[in-house]
Amino acid sequence: MKGFIPRTALGIGLGLLSLAGCAYYRDIFDPCWPERYNAMARVSVNEANNAQAYNGHVLDQTLWNYDFEHDPKTGAPTDRLNPAGMERLKYISRRRPVPDARIYLATAQDLGNLGDAPDKVSEVRTMLNNRRIVAIQNFLAAQAPGHSYAVEVHDPAEVGIAALQMTGSLPPAGPRPVVGGYQKLQDNFQGVFAGPASITQSLGGGSSGGGGTPGR
Repeated sequence: MKGFIPRTALGIGLGLLSLAGCAYYRDIFDPCWPERYNAMARVSVNEANNAQAYNGHVLDQTLWNYDFEHDPKTGAPTDRLNPAGMERLKYISRRRPVPDARIYLATAQDLGNLGDAPDKVSEVRTMLNNRRIVAIQNFLAAQAPGHSYAVEVHDPAEVGIAALQMTGSLPPAGPRPVVGGYQKLQDNFQGVFAGPASITQSLGGGSSGGGGTPGR
């Protein structure tokens, strides 16, 4: 009986292993661990980064409403490129190693008096967009001959934060407007530094230190 139990257990184990075969091991354990899961993690991270990079590239390839002139007499938007729009197209056409042949045009949102004829908004906007597309293609034909560019119209929001509140152009005593999620963050850190009385006294005695009456 000595050694019977170990030999019996070993025999049963070998019998089960012979019945299960190699597929039994692969069903329980992943022979590609951890490479398989590392690859999945890389893909999930790269997808988010690539989406952000692509969106940024599209905006970098976009011509905005402010890249076109307005009629000096009537103020109506036109299809004439202003110097900023020309420089933007030069920048796009000189991209290294090769320029992206797909350019985006922000749809015309600078039309005036749209409330007077709302039924004609779509027609007027489409006509102006088409004229601006022709203006872009004509400029690029002269700037980069031999290259063909496709212009697509989209309607993105302008990127950035309005800096009017930071420039000091608002009346000092007037309340600042709150636009969307904008808060008066520039007022958070105004004032003088507060310090202990000993520091205030050593810096000039009766000067105001913002921390209370000197000597207290």
